[in-house]
Amino acid sequence: MIALRFFLVIGIMTHHVQSGFAQGSKTVLWQYEVVLATKDEAVLKFTAQVEEGWHLYSQHMSENGPMPTRFSFVTSKDYVLLGQPVESGKAVKFYDDVYAAEITWYSGKISFNQKIKLLKSVTTVKGNIEYMTCNEYSCVPSRQDFSLQVPSKKNSI
Repeated sequence: MIALRFFLVIGIMTHHVQSGFAQGSKTVLWQYEVVLATKDEAVLKFTAQVEEGWHLYSQHMSENGPMPTRFSFVTSKDYVLLGQPVESGKAVKFYDDVYAAEITWYSGKISFNQKIKLLKSVTTVKGNIEYMTCNEYSCVPSRQDFSLQVPSKKNSI
């Protein structure tokens, strides 16, 4: 009987961990947009709409802190990244005793903008976003894949 309870608890815990890393989460709706800046530069705009009662952690967290938002881009000879994604939104910053670190999180709408230089006239930018959302009861680590078609202004009408 004890063995059965043990395997049941382990099974439930494994299910929660696996489902926590599923593609995307129901706590954030991601939207993507490509804005052409010049004939060979573009801005990739990633907008996160966080469900009410939840928050999304900043990209800029100390190693002691919770999982930061991370953007990963597939390496390509068609483009180069210009700097890092720039985040904007209504940030909440505070010192957290549990992590012994300064924490920054966002609620509501958050924008992340990544500039790229185009080396070819049309390219596809692929990658993923790893992030964690939390409310006062739990945290959900998630991953969202993306694929964006980026034409240069040379090919625009």
